[in-house]
Amino acid sequence: MRKIESRFLKVYFIILIIYAIFGLLDSIVFSGSKENFGQMGVMYNILIAMFIFSVFILSIVALIIFAVKKYPKVIIFMPIYQIAAKIIIFGGGIVWGIILFIKGADIVGQPIPSIVVIIGVLTSLFELIYCSYVLYKYTNISQKF
Repeated sequence: MRKIESRFLKVYFIILIIYAIFGLLDSIVFSGSKENFGQMGVMYNILIAMFIFSVFILSIVALIIFAVKKYPKVIIFMPIYQIAAKIIIFGGGIVWGIILFIKGADIVGQPIPSIVVIIGVLTSLFELIYCSYVLYKYTNISQKF
């Protein structure tokens, strides 16, 4: 297996590992309502939203770079997965908001359904394992440690 010498590849997958760790912590710590955290909860939501948007844009750039450089499909998969996941999650959030609106429920402060927490934990674990695998299999990062 040839190692790919690309700083962007390493940085992208390291950012995704950090993103997966945040996702894991977010799913576990904030499995209830973030309303209890007051102003800190609002700031946290804003920072996480900016991070998610940044990962989305970075994944679009990564997909273009990885495709142009004809990287193996196992590497190209993660940007595609990230883009699709963000679109699906955004769409699911809109649908959930519409359902709450139709029910007449207050959208702010609603507890997160358990299935969403479970999916969040599982997807974060998948991202963490997958990105670690790609880093060690296709880059020389393992030689640094």
